[in-house]
Amino acid sequence: MQRPIPSLAVGTFVLLGSLVPSAAAQSWELEELPTRWRMTVERVEPDGHGDPFALVGVHYDLLSPFEEWPDLFVGVGGYGAVSDDIGGFFAGGLDLGWRRSLTPKMSFEAGTFTGAAGGSTLGAGGDGLFLRPFVAVTREVAGLDLRLELAHEHLAGADYDETVLAFGFELPSSYLTGRPGSGWLSPIHIDALEIERWQIESGLKFLDATGSSRRRDGSGYVDDLALGGVRLSIDRGNGWHLPFEAMGAVGGGISGFTAVMGGVGRHGELLGEELGWELDLLGGLAGGGNTDTGGGLVYEATAGLRARLSTNWSARLALGWFDAPDGRLGAEVCALSLAWDPRSVGLTSDYDRERLGTEGLPLAEGKQDTWQLSTHWKLYDLRASAHNLDGSKPAGSMQVAGVGAERHLDEHLSLLVRAAGAIEGEASGYHEGLAGLRVAMRPFGDLLDADLHATYEIGAAGGGGVDAGSGWVHQVSTGLLWRASDAIELSFDLGRMNTVDRGSFDASMLGVGVAFDVTRLISRR
Repeated sequence: MQRPIPSLAVGTFVLLGSLVPSAAAQSWELEELPTRWRMTVERVEPDGHGDPFALVGVHYDLLSPFEEWPDLFVGVGGYGAVSDDIGGFFAGGLDLGWRRSLTPKMSFEAGTFTGAAGGSTLGAGGDGLFLRPFVAVTREVAGLDLRLELAHEHLAGADYDETVLAFGFELPSSYLTGRPGSGWLSPIHIDALEIERWQIESGLKFLDATGSSRRRDGSGYVDDLALGGVRLSIDRGNGWHLPFEAMGAVGGGISGFTAVMGGVGRHGELLGEELGWELDLLGGLAGGGNTDTGGGLVYEATAGLRARLSTNWSARLALGWFDAPDGRLGAEVCALSLAWDPRSVGLTSDYDRERLGTEGLPLAEGKQDTWQLSTHWKLYDLRASAHNLDGSKPAGSMQVAGVGAERHLDEHLSLLVRAAGAIEGEASGYHEGLAGLRVAMRPFGDLLDADLHATYEIGAAGGGGVDAGSGWVHQVSTGLLWRASDAIELSFDLGRMNTVDRGSFDASMLGVGVAFDVTRLISRR
């Protein structure tokens, strides 16, 4: 059986509809694909960059995603500072590596992390490209995979070049995918299945800073702070859920501020399934935009209500408190979001996986949820009117790279979300998060063997000294989408990126991307 390329629940994400495949087979052929969460912490002693500090890494990996290369793994993740006084230093990007079992409980791996970094004095003056090749050994102890890692970190153009030793752990996970079966399979027993609800949300968060809160330059906050971004909440059953979110500044004079947090929550019903309550406690990393978050460690506690709008749509309102205990930022929080939350199909831990060859899920019980995951590169040719926050003239061009997710709403319309950071152009710490709509069509039939597209995206951007105004930016682009294989699509784009209000950032854009089709199974119920 040919293995489908898996999907990645990111952290990342947007509100989308459902796609139902056509099939004449009686059952879905099921396959459980392995994944893992990987977390590390390291002590860095930078030469010429101040006192030692701690760097925390969080990654989500797809293990054996391609049948032809079973030892290969790919993933997404990032690193952030949580000590000293360099809050706001982030690195986000892609992982690629090779792993091999040494014993039943021990394995070795080698790989590299490539991404964009900056957001503090550590990356000041650099280009933003962050490279981190590593080797690691993992060992299972009492059901937990412990990790020892040796890595070399290099931040281009910033005189940061360090070898570090990291310690951490891994949490194994998996998800279910499938395709219409070629023959009759016995129905899998209902007790072997478990249903998870993943809430993929997009929304805004407003922070009313206290009078004692201060920026890094000592000034106070005049306006309320506004953040926009995405949130993923995974229902773990029995009233527990795991929330993760990534937010960027879109108002309040803190362009470039970013917060990435995760935690634990409780939920229950108030008026049946139509209205429920939620309590969340999150911790993570935040900084940039001249905010004083100290070493970067922040926490947030909220209480809220969730209203069910339809079977797979809900809205959330939450109030709470945000604080940087090592810095000078405390604020009351009001969060609003809209969520799409299909029910994912999974297998219970005690189910015998060897039976997947003979048992399948009836077609009437499930449907395919198809996404595209992508990586992209963009070249910005800055207009003559653009200038930096300090009034200086920026470099003539800037390069950014990042990742994204896209889902087709119908044959011609899709909804996408993308995040990227600067890797060249003396703008280390610049980052952007965009969401938008894409319309694609094939006016020349099979003659050109490619789709023409028009795309509009809007979101948050800032950092790296770029004058992004309030933080709201938007981009219009057009180009070609070429299907290189059944699962891989290449994109070539031309467009324009600029601020929505007050900022001088304005650039022509040239972009190239690679997207991979991915699938999972969700319940029809």
